Amino acid sequence: YADSEYLKELMNERDWSPQIQYKGSTRTPLEEIVSFDVGLLPSCTEEMPYTIIEYLACQKPVIATAIGAIADMLTTEDGAVAGVLIPLDATGRPSKPHLKAAMKTCLDQPEQLATFASTTQKAFQPFDIKNTAACYYNLYKKIAQ
Repeated sequence: YADSEYLKELMNERDWSPQIQYKGSTRTPLEEIVSFDVGLLPSCTEEMPYTIIEYLACQKPVIATAIGAIADMLTTEDGAVAGVLIPLDATGRPSKPHLKAAMKTCLDQPEQLATFASTTQKAFQPFDIKNTAACYYNLYKKIAQ
């Protein structure tokens, strides 16, 4: 939804906090990610988005729809979540009331935001290149036997 009608609708609503900025698509994602406090991915089509991995690598909590593998990507082995998972509404789009509530939580509860942020490191571990390389190595080793 980076430059979609859904984003335009969200940006036109008047009850958002002035602290919330929508960046849309960008050619410099890393620069954008390090500049914000929380990454948003309210999508209805993602399966296993690299955007989530980028947010986690930059230690940014995430507000995203609970579709595809996103919930697994944000949830650590001990059940902690590196942000907030929101549902789709009856029309199959990310629920605006849930999105607003999640963003309000991150704005109004700095201790909860800090908890989400501290969880990002654990949630990122499966995607760390060292762990990924080790998994591939072990797989190939097992196949070669």
